[in-house]
Amino acid sequence: MLASFFLMFHMEALEGEMQPRLIEEEDHFAKPLLELLELCQIEHENSLDSIVEATQVAWFQRRKERWMFEDRYSDQKGAIMDLLGQLHVTDEILPLEETYDYVFIHGGLYSRAKARFQFLSRLLRDGLQFGQIVVLSGKRDLDLLLEKEVLQRAKTEIEMMKVAASETDLPGIPIVFVSAPNKEGRRPTTADTIIE
Repeated sequence: MLASFFLMFHMEALEGEMQPRLIEEEDHFAKPLLELLELCQIEHENSLDSIVEATQVAWFQRRKERWMFEDRYSDQKGAIMDLLGQLHVTDEILPLEETYDYVFIHGGLYSRAKARFQFLSRLLRDGLQFGQIVVLSGKRDLDLLLEKEVLQRAKTEIEMMKVAASETDLPGIPIVFVSAPNKEGRRPTTADTIIE
């Protein structure tokens, strides 16, 4: 979660409400952001470039699935979540339009896939309209412990995504499943799937 945090440098208006920005003025950062960096002991030079570089070193965990990340901040989890809440990073983001041509769903663990499809089903019940669902996934082998509840019905992430879709009320909406192959011994990334 923290690794993707700085992809959102400037938050836009959501549903007519202005959300706080991470950067209030040039090199003047929002107080909760500075508190988060201090809490996580992230040293920086009070510039966006130095913050991005320092957080990438501290938070990014290469070649690991999100559920395999080392838990570096378990003692501060409550305070971190509070600060992320103040920055509106954990807010639900609802669609701004009523109709879309496509909806994209990314792969992930079975529990997350089910939650994503259920969220989409809720949006449908609330009136959202779209022409097609595109599922971006890959041939990642399922985790024997974290995905054991679906192992009788699927062996790979793309198979599991089909199971999760079939368990969700998505009446008559076409679904396209895009499955990227493993690359040089590693599972496909989101970028690999989009290219596929």
